[in-house]
Amino acid sequence: MPIVTARLHEILALYKADFARIDKEERYKWIAVKHFEDNWDVEAPNFPVMLKQAFAKHVNLLDTGVARPLNVVISFAEREPETARGLFRSLFDESQPLEIRIGNFKSGVQLFVDKMNQEDSRWKSTFQDQHAISVYLTFRHPEAYYIYKYSILEAVAPVLGIEAAADRFSTYTRMCDVIRTAAVADAELVEMHRNRLDNTCYQDPDSRLLAMDIAYFACELQRKKDEAQKVAVNSAIVADFKKWLEAPTRNNGKSYGDKKVKPSTSATATSSPTKQAKRSHRNIKPCSRAWRRQARGR
Repeated sequence: MPIVTARLHEILALYKADFARIDKEERYKWIAVKHFEDNWDVEAPNFPVMLKQAFAKHVNLLDTGVARPLNVVISFAEREPETARGLFRSLFDESQPLEIRIGNFKSGVQLFVDKMNQEDSRWKSTFQDQHAISVYLTFRHPEAYYIYKYSILEAVAPVLGIEAAADRFSTYTRMCDVIRTAAVADAELVEMHRNRLDNTCYQDPDSRLLAMDIAYFACELQRKKDEAQKVAVNSAIVADFKKWLEAPTRNNGKSYGDKKVKPSTSATATSSPTKQAKRSHRNIKPCSRAWRRQARGR
């Protein structure tokens, strides 16, 4: 079995072994997609309210930390509902090339943010990066897209032997396709996955959300592995340095932890009598009685 294939099967085995915890922490993704499907209506009379409701259960897939892509597009929809409606309608139109749809969406939101910046200088970023766009697309067409994260691509692609391309999005898609092919071939995993999806969840017939979830799990495995290696390396460096400090040729073989540092003394206390006299002489005003006595050596 090739090394890459063996590594992927190892990841799937670990995923299944940790399935209960993963399901508890990550099922919200399937719930969020189902909730979107139940509420999305691009022709809704009140588009801003519909938009906010449709994405209400994203949890941390969109607005998290300082990034607020959903907040920006909701504000956009509240100010210019028809313009925002048109951008989403175009973004979700699968008859048009993906690159053009993404470019038009980003440009449209950028125009809105530029206008808002004229009113309030705190409006600076659209936050509509590849990740945010991929969430919109996956929620609308979960049978065709994966939720993209660069950190996952960076960590997992080398493990699976996926060569990077100029277009990170397409590389990420190829990586998830490899994972999905292996996942759907694992009958035990497929059964476990199907059994967890109740009527509040998107049923994921193409297993794309499953593949993305496995990719995220693999990323976390790699992160923990890298951290453990860093700790091991740092511990080895500290141990070697301690041996060097406590070598017989240094400090008579005694630990530097037992060595007491002498308290520092003031500059005046360590100065020689000659230096003190010169300093004292400089402090006496010329032509004074004290200066004349000192000049005569008294």
